[in-house]
Formats: sequence, C-alpha cells, structure tokens
Amino acid sequence: MGAGWILVRQHSMPSAHFRGFESRGQTGDDFVRHVLILCKNSVEKCKNVIDMYYTLRGAAPEYYENRDPLRPEIQQSLRTVLFLPLPKLTPDGYRVSIFKFFNTDPAVLDPLAFCKVCFMSTDIRLREDTCRGDIIVWDLGGGTMSHLTASLPQVKKFIYCASNASPMRQKSVFIINAPSFADTIINLAKSFAKKKVADRTQALSESKDLLKYIPMQVLPQEYGGTYEKTMNELRDEWAKKLESYRDWFMTEGSVKADESKRPGKSNLQQDLFGIEGSFRKINID
Repeated sequence: MGAGWILVRQHSMPSAHFRGFESRGQTGDDFVRHVLILCKNSVEKCKNVIDMYYTLRGAAPEYYENRDPLRPEIQQSLRTVLFLPLPKLTPDGYRVSIFKFFNTDPAVLDPLAFCKVCFMSTDIRLREDTCRGDIIVWDLGGGTMSHLTASLPQVKKFIYCASNASPMRQKSVFIINAPSFADTIINLAKSFAKKKVADRTQALSESKDLLKYIPMQVLPQEYGGTYEKTMNELRDEWAKKLESYRDWFMTEGSVKADESKRPGKSNLQQDLFGIEGSFRKINID
C-alpha cells in the first residue's frame, strides 16, 4: 500500500454507549480488523480501501475537517436529518441504517453538515461495528423540492466518498415515503452509485412493506417494528455516541494521506472526482 506516505496515529477510544456496538481499547487494530472483515478477508482489497480512506481526507476536506460534534451546525444537523444505524443486527448479521428527516423545515437543512455527520458515523462504525454489511432505508417522508435543490450540489461527491472510502457492503437499499418528484434524485443517485448498489435499490409502496425484508424486532415502532425505542430516542443516543468521540474527531482530522510521498501518480482531487459538473440542465417535473 505504500505505508511510508500515510501517517496514522493511535488514539484511545471512548467507551461505547450504543447497544450492539463493541467497545475496544485502541482504534488502529480494530479499524483494520473491521475493514478486513468487510473486505471478506482480502488483504489487497483492505489495503486499497484504507489507502482511499486516508486519501479522501485530503481530497474532500469539507467532509473531514472541523468535526467537533458540539459545533452548532453539527448539533443542528443531528436535530434535522440523520442516517441512523439501528442497534440490533438482523439474524444473518446485517446492520440496518435509516435516513430520516426529524425536522422537515428546508430552512434548517445544511447538506454539507449532514454529509459530515454521515462520515463521522462511518468512522465510529469502522472502529466498533462488526457486521456483514448494510441494509439501507431511505425514508423520504417530509422531503420537499427545496430539500432536493439544496442537496443536489453534494450528491456526486458524497456518493463517491461513501462508495470508495468505506468497505461497507450494501446488501439492499429501500426507499419509502417518496414524494412524486423523488424519481429525479433517485435516478441521479443511481447513476453515480456502483451498478451493484443501483441494482439492489427498490422503492416500496408503503413503509410497512419493510417488514417483508427486515425482521420486526430490528425496526423501531414507527416502521411497524417491536424494538423498544423510538427513532427520536435512538437519534439522541447516537448524538451522545458522536459526542463521546469528540477528542478523537478533533485530532484525527489531521490524519490523511501525504500525496507528496506517494510513489507514482498522485491522487489529485480532479483525478478522484473528475471535472465538477453542473445540475443546471436537470429538468424536474
């Protein structure tokens, strides 16, 4: 992997407070262990994922710097919209994560802060969460055209980073409560996603249809499940989990690939993301 050009520091990890996650003493070994498991024990793939994980910290600093969980914009984002990993694994070992608006007022949506919180959550999971992969639920209930237009500039880069800087395997992607105009953003997201993920994405007619694919005991009450806590309660617990990592987030932001020491071609930003496009020509009915 060319370890000489990546500087990785060890940090002690706070105790885990979120059920279903492990508490470990050092982040370095556990991070590599979890990535290796998600890479199906392929050492070469694991090295490539860790390479890209640290490379993107330099190429997309807007997602990986200034990540104090107590910053006002991050606190506001946690109260507004969240990709929330649920505490219980499915019987076959998959983690269910639900995207949900907790405040549907478009005026309080900060897409950049949302993206930052997503990658903060991924960092925690890569150090604590032993699972086979992900089942993703996009609950678009309450979404408006204003949410859509505000989020468009982030879509391509967010999907690229989420797909390439994390080994999380998406077994299934479900979309529920989608407004009529959501087809535009769904098709756009699919066009940027890996083909395997796009093929595994399906929209469900009703939220209760989730029970055909996800065990009742895993889902909170709002989705017809029997898990004892609501989404609001789980959101508050996850916010505390992020805050427990505050010292780690405030120091690990500086740990990234030093491209000047990479043998061969440097992974410059334009090579990773291509020429930044424009969404001006997209027609939204």
